[in-house]
Amino acid sequence: MRQFKVFRKTKASIRFKYCQSIIETITFIKLKGGMQLNSKGQSALEYLMTYGWALVVIVIVVAALFAFGVFNTPANCTQFGGRLLLKDYAIQATGISLAIQNGSSGTMSDLNASGDLGAGLMGSTSLSRSADTNAVFTSPIAAGSTYVMSISYTANGISHTESTTCVAGTV
Repeated sequence: MRQFKVFRKTKASIRFKYCQSIIETITFIKLKGGMQLNSKGQSALEYLMTYGWALVVIVIVVAALFAFGVFNTPANCTQFGGRLLLKDYAIQATGISLAIQNGSSGTMSDLNASGDLGAGLMGSTSLSRSADTNAVFTSPIAAGSTYVMSISYTANGISHTESTTCVAGTV
């Protein structure tokens, strides 16, 4: 027959079991807390990586748009406000050339050009009806700057001045 040993519960064995259960509980809490800390860290890292890649894509798109010149200011000139018609213009680093036409029914005389770039050179001092001429302003231009040019003339004995505004784009 087998004999079983009967363990008595002594104070030392009870203390040992109690300490062992406390150690197991502390170990479990440490492991569980450590796992939560690691999962929080992983979530934070995934969050940062997702937004980081999104920012990288945005920077690449903006750089591509700049490279294709989407944000460059186009060069343009406004129409004169009266009898002069702006037929064409050329904006270069050395100055601005305007091709103008007499839009009135009479002759214009005493044509003079002036403006932000100084005095302009007129191709002709008199314009008959529907005639064309050029006004050339020779002065260095800064990209993105705005310049106002005025043409003064006499029509039917009355002095007139008309202006156009030109914006220099990428020169």
